[in-house]
Amino acid sequence: MKSFSGWLLYFMGLGLPLCLGGCTSIDTMARDLSRFAATPISTWSSYTTADGLAERHVSSIAIDEAGVVWLGTWDGLSRLEGENWITYTIEDGLAGNKISSLAIGPYGALWAGTDGNGVSSYDAQTQTWMTYTSADGLAGNRIWDIALGPENELWFAALDGGISRFHPKEGRFITYTNQDGLPGNSVWSLALAPDGTLWAGMNGSGLVQFDGADWVAYTAESTQGGLRSDLVYALAVTPDNVVWAGTWNGGISSFDGERWTHYPGFRGAGDYRTQPNSNNIYSAVSELNGAVWFGGIYGVSRFDGRVWRTYHTNDGLIEMHGYSLAIAKDGTIWVGTENGVSHSRITE
Repeated sequence: MKSFSGWLLYFMGLGLPLCLGGCTSIDTMARDLSRFAATPISTWSSYTTADGLAERHVSSIAIDEAGVVWLGTWDGLSRLEGENWITYTIEDGLAGNKISSLAIGPYGALWAGTDGNGVSSYDAQTQTWMTYTSADGLAGNRIWDIALGPENELWFAALDGGISRFHPKEGRFITYTNQDGLPGNSVWSLALAPDGTLWAGMNGSGLVQFDGADWVAYTAESTQGGLRSDLVYALAVTPDNVVWAGTWNGGISSFDGERWTHYPGFRGAGDYRTQPNSNNIYSAVSELNGAVWFGGIYGVSRFDGRVWRTYHTNDGLIEMHGYSLAIAKDGTIWVGTENGVSHSRITE
């Protein structure tokens, strides 16, 4: 890693980035402050249990090719198509009611990770569920994230056992643990880069990169502050292969393969709307244009490479905590909170 060198610049109250070890220019920081008024969101709409949501805590969101929205809660899984709601529970074949992760997998199947009961897949054509647990080779039964790879393989982050790879046609799991190069066995988050690189956010062991052969770990210590916390709860990768890490108590960091950039969260000074929402991040998602969203304890924030814009209840979100995020093909951003789900069309 590059040594800690060069000018370090941080304007308090504006949430401008702190560049580390390799920053050669800070021209992008000297922007016209009027740009901070820009916003891609005008109004938010919300759904709660009164509308048909299974339970108020929306921990995960997935949207399929047809635009059907799947919402994982702590007491069941809800399906929203148009204005029609269907809820699934263990009585319908779901592995467990406490949903911790969702993803649309190969052939359009929905995959639902649970907190303690493994993972279930749903075939919409046959309307049947199939469940996999550690007894079938899954890394663990607390599945906190799911990612789809370039070869239609699925990757599962287990909070209690490492990372598993699964291809439906192969029908078997390959599991990676600290015996295979992972720095630990407790994994929070996953993201696949366009170049095929797998990134994993660890529960206390930093950020890990896997190229198919070797695991490389990055920690707050090894990056000399580029990564500010080793609790990496959320990951997103932009089309240019830049990885963005949302951490707990360490704000947001990005890494382009050579340089780290750190973005501290709002701490009470200045306008919250022009800074990352907090230093405690739950979720992340990227747009096709490279803009990145982060959900945290004080709302959701969007960064387009120049400008931060944060939204919370003052702006129309139903509740402050941005537990989960997803973007639909039509450009709608969905935000799962502690009291339902909010959504709005991104207009730029």
